[in-house]
Amino acid sequence: MPNHVHAIVQFRQEGGLLTIGQSWMRYTAREINKKIGRRGVLWQTEPVDHVIRSPEQFEYLQRYISANPSKAQLVEGEYRYWKRV
Repeated sequence: MPNHVHAIVQFRQEGGLLTIGQSWMRYTAREINKKIGRRGVLWQTEPVDHVIRSPEQFEYLQRYISANPSKAQLVEGEYRYWKRV
C-alpha cells in the first residue's frame, strides 16, 4: 500500500512483538526516509497489531490483506504483495 503496510509475522521469542517489532519499525523508518530524502517520524506512534489465535483468524487476515489494494482502487504496480507459499 502506498501509505501503510500490512504484515503477518511470527516472533519466536517471548516479547518479540514489543522488542523486535520496535526495532523493525526504527530500521524501516530510517531506510524509507533515506530513500525518499526526508527525516523525522514515519510510522504512527501506536501501530495496530493483533495476536492471531486461530487458523480461521489467520485466513481472515490473509484475505483482508490481499483484498486491500483493490478496495483502495489501486492498479498493479501501485503496490507490492508478497505471500509465502
